[in-house]
Amino acid sequence: MQDKIASLELQTFTDEPVAQFQINVFNQSWWERITRKPTSRTFTIYRTRVVNIGRAAGLAFKMPDLTGDVATLHDLTALALPVIHNHKDDIIRLIACCIHNRSDEPPKSLISFLDNNMHAEMMQEVLATVLWNSGLQSFLSATMLIKGTSANFASDTDAEPVITQETNL
Repeated sequence: MQDKIASLELQTFTDEPVAQFQINVFNQSWWERITRKPTSRTFTIYRTRVVNIGRAAGLAFKMPDLTGDVATLHDLTALALPVIHNHKDDIIRLIACCIHNRSDEPPKSLISFLDNNMHAEMMQEVLATVLWNSGLQSFLSATMLIKGTSANFASDTDAEPVITQETNL
């Protein structure tokens, strides 16, 4: 465990990749098959640059707060369809910005590739990776350092087990 922590600390200074994932080309055209175009692309994620924190935050801020109980397929559809319709392109662009990780906008070809080839589960997995890597906690910590304030950040180990009480009827 100690070696893993030391390795993560070293990555902070050496700027090594934090994640890598592969996206298969969903439906190659006959021309792509004949010319033997690659059937997948591999993307390497590095720590998010400060210039992208603002861009990513702007895109993420567009997302609505979702509230409500989802007990049936009708409830899920009523909640999800408007969000998909209004914000799918923002989510794809957010992922593309974090992959591109430069001061200029991500290429339209990258956005199009992600849109045409990622499935929903992969989108969720990649989005979780890029948000974890986005440096939001470090940015807030730097802001608090400047202002002289403090806050407690929850860690994954801070969760408490749920205790159920049985009632006698």
